Amino acid sequence: MLKRLLPYILLNILISALTTLIVLTLWDRAQRPAPLAGQSLSTSPAMLPAPTQTLLSASPFLPSPTPTLPSLDQAWITIAEVLAPGDVAHEAILLKRLGEGDLWLKGWRLVNPRGQAFEFPNLTLSPNGSVRIYTRRGNNTVIELYWGLETSAWQRGDKVRLLDPEGNLRAEYIIP
Repeated sequence: MLKRLLPYILLNILISALTTLIVLTLWDRAQRPAPLAGQSLSTSPAMLPAPTQTLLSASPFLPSPTPTLPSLDQAWITIAEVLAPGDVAHEAILLKRLGEGDLWLKGWRLVNPRGQAFEFPNLTLSPNGSVRIYTRRGNNTVIELYWGLETSAWQRGDKVRLLDPEGNLRAEYIIP
C-alpha cells in the first residue's frame, strides 16, 4: 500500500514546495520598495530608503539614525492620560504627538516619583500619532508598548514625567 501512495506523497511535497516558493517570491516583490529615480534595479536593498509608515514605526531591525532633538520652546508630545493607575493589569499611559514632522523617541524615558523609568525602544511617532505604554508584560506592537513590570508603576497623585535622552523635561502629567 505504501508503494502505491509514495508517488502521490512525493508529488504533494513537490507541489507544496513550489507553491511556497512562488508565494514567497511574490510577497518579496510586493514588499520591496521601488528604486529611487536614477538608480538601477541592481542597487542593493541596503542602499534603498526604509519604507515610510504613516502612524508609528518600531523596529529593532532598522538602522539607528542620530536625530536632532526638537527645540525645548515648543510642545512636541503630550501625556494625554493615565489609564487605571494602581491596577497593573490595565494600567497604561497614552502619549500623543503634537506638531509637524516625525518625532524619534528612542532613549526617551517615562519616569515615576519612585525613580522607576521606562525607556523607549527605536520608535517614531508621526504627526497625530499616539502610543500606549502598558505597565504589565506583553508583546510590543506599533501602537502598544509594554514595560514588563509585575506591580503597578503609577498611583493617584503621582507626577508622570517624560524626559528626552538628554534629561530635558518634555511633558508632565499629574494623575488625578
